[in-house]
Amino acid sequence: MRRAHAPRPVRAGRPRIIRAVGARLRARIDPGAGRVSRRGCRGSVIANERGSGTVLGVAVLGAVTLVTGAGLVALGALAAQQTAQSAADAAALAAADTLSGRAAGFACENAERAAALDQASLASCETDGLVAVVSVSRNWSRFELTARARAGPPGTP
Repeated sequence: MRRAHAPRPVRAGRPRIIRAVGARLRARIDPGAGRVSRRGCRGSVIANERGSGTVLGVAVLGAVTLVTGAGLVALGALAAQQTAQSAADAAALAAADTLSGRAAGFACENAERAAALDQASLASCETDGLVAVVSVSRNWSRFELTARARAGPPGTP
């Protein structure tokens, strides 16, 4: 007949097997003293790779910073281009409203005022009947962004 054994108490921390394997990987056991010793590890693979996690972490952090910076520059350029396109649309609509008689004044002057409201300058303004085609430019950083827009009554080519 077998006797029932009482369960062993569980120690806090890592299990004994994992501690032993970790100790063997980090250092060798000193048989005389029965304790872990750091001697004899110089030639091991783990001793040669000591600190490589830090270098890898710094490299990953640098790569993430570089990609984030490039992404922010690209998003800034995209936003500036969209602002230039928005200015061109507003200028073309202002010119078309003037040509159709909905607004007073001259078409290209109203287009220039509408472009200036979006911090852009009118590069060209052409009218053909009730259709206005405008081009605006806007500076972003060291670059000049341009956008074109066309506005007129529905159904006009």
